[in-house]
Amino acid sequence: MAARQVLEHMRVLLAAGTMPRLPSARDLCRELGVSSRAYSEATGVLRQEGLVRVKRGDGVRPVVARPETRPPRLRWDDLAQRIQAGIREGLYPTKVGLPLPKELAAQWNVHPDTVRKALRELESQGQLLRQGRSWMPMPPVPTRQALQRMTLLCIGQQAAQGGLRMDSDREADAWREVQAEASRQGLAIRPVPWTGQLPSLGQDVVGAVVSTWHVRDPHELLETLARRKVRSCIWTENAVDLPGGRWKAHRAFRFHDIGYAREAGMAMGKHLRELGHRRIAWISPFHGSRWSQNRMEGVIQGFEDDVEIFVLEGPLSEWDFLGPVWDDPRSWQNSLEGFDLEWSLAPDHPMSGVFEATAWAHLMKAFEPQLRAALASGARAWVACSDLVAALCTRWLARQGDDLRQRISVCGFDDTRQAMRDDLTSYRFDATAMARSMIRFLLGREPGGGRVIRHPGQLVVRSSTRFA
Repeated sequence: MAARQVLEHMRVLLAAGTMPRLPSARDLCRELGVSSRAYSEATGVLRQEGLVRVKRGDGVRPVVARPETRPPRLRWDDLAQRIQAGIREGLYPTKVGLPLPKELAAQWNVHPDTVRKALRELESQGQLLRQGRSWMPMPPVPTRQALQRMTLLCIGQQAAQGGLRMDSDREADAWREVQAEASRQGLAIRPVPWTGQLPSLGQDVVGAVVSTWHVRDPHELLETLARRKVRSCIWTENAVDLPGGRWKAHRAFRFHDIGYAREAGMAMGKHLRELGHRRIAWISPFHGSRWSQNRMEGVIQGFEDDVEIFVLEGPLSEWDFLGPVWDDPRSWQNSLEGFDLEWSLAPDHPMSGVFEATAWAHLMKAFEPQLRAALASGARAWVACSDLVAALCTRWLARQGDDLRQRISVCGFDDTRQAMRDDLTSYRFDATAMARSMIRFLLGREPGGGRVIRHPGQLVVRSSTRFA
């Protein structure tokens, strides 16, 4: 009975909420006329109810209820993980756009900018694809068994005799590496020669590797791919030259550059500078092509502008000169009286065999005055725009005398079979790295849609370059 009297009295004091500490046992027992045992029993009940805490030397204090606090707001990286989990669990289907950032912000009680940052992060990881204001979940990365039922399109200009057109070692190497990497990943390969329209693609297409080389209107091809929603990796003659740059920002496209960045020219210029050359001749019958101009500008940068350069150039591109040959190779062959070309010249590859001995001979006849000007300039290093042009330079120098051939350094680009045959210093482009990056992107294993990826190569130094 005494303990209940003490308990009720303590409850009244706690309800008032004005006392930071309850009266001591001695004071309360004297006031109520009860024993200390009754005080202890009442205090024990209040402790069990969580209303007081008892600490030796500090007495009995009320337990103050903490005010309700808001849960901490999600960080953008935590939100990205939750969205990713929603995609994985099927909350956000792959063929249906996510709610708008404002809607997601209201759902998660965060700022819309936090949502946008999370979405951009998932896009960079290749898990989301942005289409206008919508964000579409990408399909999950297929398993090895699923890949065996999927197809990679290889799209390029159609050759005169059908099939994909590839007129140089570099093109053939690139296609070979792409198809080898696709095969390693278990993909089926479907060559699609471009004739102005795409055939029916089917549901098994994982994406396309596209070469815009030789394509007269690459925008028509890219427009078709965008309209058909084909995820594509594009090896183009020069991505930065696409008018307006509108294709570079397309999230389903990724451009690849191994042959036209200035890095190749810069590496060659630096090499010649280290050999002590300060006067060079730039030899390019095809300086009307952007790739030739880029390489020459890179050479000058490699010299850090400490160079005297004599530019011996032709106004045409290689396609202007060689186009008639590829457009109608049979007619071109028939015009060469006295030659049996059937055994030495494949119809779809006129740069082999007799082509090197005839078509390039015609080019040399037209370009020989420039070579004589290069010789008269006193330049001890000749930088040719390609290995084939460099090989022609070495042959022309050899005809002028062996001592002259030994005194002038000659180098080229592309590291073709011709460079190895003639022991030419050249620049090798990394087609293997490009192919691996392309396939990984198309399989959703590598982010980077909507930009240009450059794959630096390597300078291969051979005996054709020497100290000045």
